[in-house]
Amino acid sequence: MRVLVVDDNQMAIAVIRSALNHAGYDVLCASDGPAALKILRDDPIRLVISDWRMPEMSGLELCHKVRAETRGGYVYFILLTACDELQHRVDGLAAGADDFIAKPFNPEELVARVRAGERILAADRAELQAEIALRRLAEKDLVEHRQSLERANRELEASNVTLSGLYQTAQRFVDNVSHE
Repeated sequence: MRVLVVDDNQMAIAVIRSALNHAGYDVLCASDGPAALKILRDDPIRLVISDWRMPEMSGLELCHKVRAETRGGYVYFILLTACDELQHRVDGLAAGADDFIAKPFNPEELVARVRAGERILAADRAELQAEIALRRLAEKDLVEHRQSLERANRELEASNVTLSGLYQTAQRFVDNVSHE
């Protein structure tokens, strides 16, 4: 799984990258929010770890923008923060963050939280695949129903032609009888 790490601190990026690479994750990095948005627009990354405090665009603003943009699938968003106040967590959740990691962080906890996000994304993917399968089944049923209706329509048209012919024959008979 690919993970995007967004932090203006290169040392933090190096520690996160090392922990995630060691756990088998493919890590892409961005040093600020605008660079992260460009990567996300070009690459279908489903898990983002972002520092909260960065110049130009905070992790909170980045989270808002990620949630506002339409994507091919859900993006699991983890905020890194040195602030552990209740209001910060509330603001982060309101912005659309899925999880938080307090700085300084433990690399094992980081990997565990990324794995938890991966499980949630897998469940989301399974739900989406089930919905796709249901829609395909419904589409197949609609096609079969349309074909059945078209057959019935053709049969009705043939019956209508037959009835029209019988009506004309009966009309000629009545005309002949009334003429005689």
